[in-house]
Amino acid sequence: MKTIILGPPGTGKTTTLLNLVEEFLRSGTDIKNIGYFSFTKKAAWEATRRAEEKFMIDQKEIPYFRTLHYYESCRLSGFWFESWYTNQDGMVSRRGWYF
Repeated sequence: MKTIILGPPGTGKTTTLLNLVEEFLRSGTDIKNIGYFSFTKKAAWEATRRAEEKFMIDQKEIPYFRTLHYYESCRLSGFWFESWYTNQDGMVSRRGWYF
């Protein structure tokens, strides 16, 4: 499902989208399979910060909370995207993708 939400500052875009993320998590979707893309670095950072707080996770667990430009530049260049995260056993692991 693709969802696009547009609006001026302070209208609840981030809150609405994080509520959708929460619905996906409740339905069993792994958070690493959820993409949250924004137009600005500030918006991506704010969404990451709020997700960390709301879902009690570390930013390393949400590699796809990025800007559209970052994602596309990685995908088009064949860039190796690397993310560090803590697995179920509490071990820090590395995961990478070629786009």
